[in-house]
Amino acid sequence: MSNDYLFHAGEATVLAADGQFTDAMPEILIGRTSGPVGQAFANMMAQSKGHTAMFAIRACNQLVRPATITVPKVTLKDVANIDLFGGVVQSATADAVVDCLIEGVIPKHLANELCIISLVWIDPRCAKDPNLDKKDMYRTNYEATKLAIKRALNNEPSIEELIANRHKIKHDMDDWSKLGPRALTPRGCLGSPLLDDREATDANPSSRLYTGFVREHRCADPATLESTWAEVEADQRAGLHALLLADYEWGARLLKAGHERLAPADQGALRVLMFERCERLSHAQAGRWLADQPGADGPAGTMQLQPSVDRAEFTAAIARIHEAIPPARPTRSTTPIACMAGCSARRWRCTGCCASGSPWPTGPTSRFPMAMRPRTFCRARPSCSCAAKPGSSPPGR
Repeated sequence: MSNDYLFHAGEATVLAADGQFTDAMPEILIGRTSGPVGQAFANMMAQSKGHTAMFAIRACNQLVRPATITVPKVTLKDVANIDLFGGVVQSATADAVVDCLIEGVIPKHLANELCIISLVWIDPRCAKDPNLDKKDMYRTNYEATKLAIKRALNNEPSIEELIANRHKIKHDMDDWSKLGPRALTPRGCLGSPLLDDREATDANPSSRLYTGFVREHRCADPATLESTWAEVEADQRAGLHALLLADYEWGARLLKAGHERLAPADQGALRVLMFERCERLSHAQAGRWLADQPGADGPAGTMQLQPSVDRAEFTAAIARIHEAIPPARPTRSTTPIACMAGCSARRWRCTGCCASGSPWPTGPTSRFPMAMRPRTFCRARPSCSCAAKPGSSPPGR
């Protein structure tokens, strides 16, 4: 964070609840009253027809600090829109500024030396909507203003992030530019990711179908994970559903495990895709949904892959691999990595390994997942109902 507070710009978008037009997308300038932001602030006091500027106040005689002026991005043509601007939006903006002081985002000792200009969006449909939810309008403007102030003072997004995303992210309304193969898909055009759990039932519909893609949050640098996740949580509070994707390269940088060997342009990232809807399905429902999709009888994916062997040849090749793998005794792992899946008393999940230097567990009450080469086994308490994978054997047998 820069410590001169001369000129900081930030923006944020928080989406409305379903059926509302209360999306908030404030654009913030914050800086010293003695600098260019202060001069622009003073110039804003000269009213422009249709773009009435107002101080952010929490109530009469409660002007917030830093002094904040709100300006509508669209022309306010009637009293209904002006009432929303000078009521819900003004209140949300003022509360957000004061909470930024309380939470330390804005230094309290500079509250009288800084000023804020906030350009705010009010969808013209809001004033005409008989079902307008003013609470949702307050929520979106409050959350977006806080996030925009935080981004402004942290100079986010960083130069590195902007360069890294140049050919990965495009404008939400963009249908004209040409991006590379890893580019962000425009809103609503990603398709419908399906996470199919074969054990999902009508009573426990654990398969998930995501539809209505909105945006992607991408974290290329683990150091920016906290700010990225704040954006994800803001979207979740707005009613969106998250689908998280992480590649090995990003994980290596996060854990600092082999990251020094990564190529500078490996493009590894944590990606969180946000969707409007998440429907829970049983395995049978997921199967029916897949069967209804165009091209459901063809190969999955986008590469138009074609089989090079038939089913019998494939089965025979796998059988030869199994025959070539001799039974193995347990061995300690040479690296102290934790068991990722663990042992569940309800179903088989053991794929872990012993940490280096740890003694083998002994005794009838021991419960410790270990790695076999090449098979996996589980030594568990007698009450544990998990069973070893077919073909595995406990140590010493």
